Amino acid sequence: MGVPGLWRELDTYATDTTLADVAWDHWERTAQPFRLGIDATSWLYHARKSRGGAEPELRLLFFRLVRLLALPVTPVFVLDGNARPAIKRGVPVQGGAHPLEAPFQGLVRAFGFAHWRAPGEAEAELAWLSAHAYLDGVLTHDVDALAFGAHVVLRPRMGEQDAVAVLKARACPYDADALVLVALLAGGDYDAQGGHGATLTSAFRAHFAASTPPAVLDQHDASWDAALDQWRERVAHELATNANKHLRRRQPALAARLQATAFLGDARARARIYAYVWPRKSERMPQRAQLERLVMQRGRMALDVMAREAQALFAWAPATVLARFERLVWPGAYIRHTMAAQAAHPDPRDMVVTLEPPPVVLQRRQRRGSGEEVRIRYRVQPFVQNVCEALGLPVRSAPTACMWVRSAFLALPQEASEDEVQLVAVRLREVVVLDDTSTESIVQ
Repeated sequence: MGVPGLWRELDTYATDTTLADVAWDHWERTAQPFRLGIDATSWLYHARKSRGGAEPELRLLFFRLVRLLALPVTPVFVLDGNARPAIKRGVPVQGGAHPLEAPFQGLVRAFGFAHWRAPGEAEAELAWLSAHAYLDGVLTHDVDALAFGAHVVLRPRMGEQDAVAVLKARACPYDADALVLVALLAGGDYDAQGGHGATLTSAFRAHFAASTPPAVLDQHDASWDAALDQWRERVAHELATNANKHLRRRQPALAARLQATAFLGDARARARIYAYVWPRKSERMPQRAQLERLVMQRGRMALDVMAREAQALFAWAPATVLARFERLVWPGAYIRHTMAAQAAHPDPRDMVVTLEPPPVVLQRRQRRGSGEEVRIRYRVQPFVQNVCEALGLPVRSAPTACMWVRSAFLALPQEASEDEVQLVAVRLREVVVLDDTSTESIVQ
């Protein structure tokens, strides 16, 4: 999606990491969750690859949401709207809502996450939220998010568990205006052919000599037509003469093609630049205030709704739902419970009182690049009771559970004894690993 090959060109300026490390590092710096905008349309598109069992696409999405639950993030899922372009890369865009949208939105709400429908393209809406500091990062495969002005983009690394390439606009020598010119010259979603033979390298180098004039970026500037004409002539002149020595060589043939075809000179071509420079988004719409409130709120998970949705969608027996929640959901549920306690009680001493009984440290370890992690024992009885009541199961006494977390996440009151460590180790060896698709990456 976007300009073919552009990610490869920008890869030099990206940092390889994982979504978990991004989220935990942000938490350690700020004591706040990472506000993550997610291109939901991309999630639905990639979910179609899942096979086997009841509702395989939704099951894959469910497990990705489960993994997000265990990270200090506040996700906002943004879907494409009705005003998105009707044609992309010469192919008609399927109209109407995606068949998975409604059940997926139900799952998102049950997890306590937010979802939003953009007026036009999700990437443009996410980029606007990023540029105005409503988000800390945008998770998307689409490089157009950078052309739309996103400040921080997390691109999933295909085939690697939760790996992302983080590209910060300030670390890149090409701003959003440069990327717009590159898309217009080399070809993007709105014009697959682009500037009739311009390569990515030529497009990038042309920008340094013929950067986008301010009048072209101002929708209400009366001199827009004249400024656009002058810009086109400057681009063609630089390609023909290499006057500023930014190109490797002169490209008179390409310059002639741009002039002969009136590059950006007809109504259809100008619609393409409109799509990049002034995409439809909520910035100037009545729903802007609603969106701003949405991204500032922290939702609350509903374990009972999550359990009933899993039972209904995936044809799991109640006992299977409980068993899978015990193995997969409790860590995230405890993370969310703790985050809520921390939001309500900024003083760690007050926060620990609300976590009754408080978590107990069982082990500590140092991870390269991630700092200290601790293995804690925590109480899960409230979670078990909630799910059992929702599914009509007898409420049973539940043992404590264990997990690894960054030590900075919790104010931990005490160390466990050697006997307690050994007891937990024995219990962990007795855990039965269920056959599921929980290893699916969050970010793909």
